[in-house]
Amino acid sequence: MLGDKLIGEAGFSSGCGKCGNCVAGEVPLGANIHKDFLNFGYEKEAIDALIDYCFLTLGAEIVKMCCDIESTAELRLIESLGMQLIVENEDCEYNDGKPFKRNTYFLNNHRVK
Repeated sequence: MLGDKLIGEAGFSSGCGKCGNCVAGEVPLGANIHKDFLNFGYEKEAIDALIDYCFLTLGAEIVKMCCDIESTAELRLIESLGMQLIVENEDCEYNDGKPFKRNTYFLNNHRVK
């Protein structure tokens, strides 16, 4: 929220259910922000807070994020959070069946101050 306006969402799950690659202690994260509010740092701020919540409150050992390799802004965001690449150019598909390639990144709980 920005004032009373919903500008996006960020969240986590106990596993996306699509790849079956998440194991105990791993928490996948994701975020979407309306295009009018990109490049103001809101998405990074939200994900950064979620990362701390997952480690400090949920006791997660690893947080993970995936993104379409053609989404250069999201790739930069993920890397700016200090995440490390673990899977590159993985074949995947959107819910509508359209294929794409994604990268998967992780961050372990040693990041927490």
